[in-house]
Amino acid sequence: MTLAHRLLFMLTAVAVALCVATVSYPVDWSQPIGEILGVLIFAVALMVPFVIIFAFTRFVKTTKMVFALCGLNVLLMGLWIYFFGSTFIWNQSSDAQDGLLFAVAPIYGIVLAVGFGGLIFLADVALRALQQQNAD
Repeated sequence: MTLAHRLLFMLTAVAVALCVATVSYPVDWSQPIGEILGVLIFAVALMVPFVIIFAFTRFVKTTKMVFALCGLNVLLMGLWIYFFGSTFIWNQSSDAQDGLLFAVAPIYGIVLAVGFGGLIFLADVALRALQQQNAD
């Protein structure tokens, strides 16, 4: 496992912990266990984009592109912190629709992870083809 792969693994672990922590923040823990388990479904849904990014390491072979996946992971974490903070922490007046963030954010995250991860994969294929062409 290279340094880039270890870094991406650690970033994915931090992202998973961030997802669990932020989903747990607005939970009313005095509710029945069924409702609390329902909230944990959204925590798993928030983890999916980060797992998708980590899964792209299976297909990306160059170290530069693994570092690009690390950057994508950090970008998604930053977006999630911004969305969560602007909805629950920095928001002066709370709204009944604030919880919809947990339904919409995973969809945006999956679209970004698949879209940009696919672009990074295509760039990796092009980089390897260029390196092979130069080697010949």
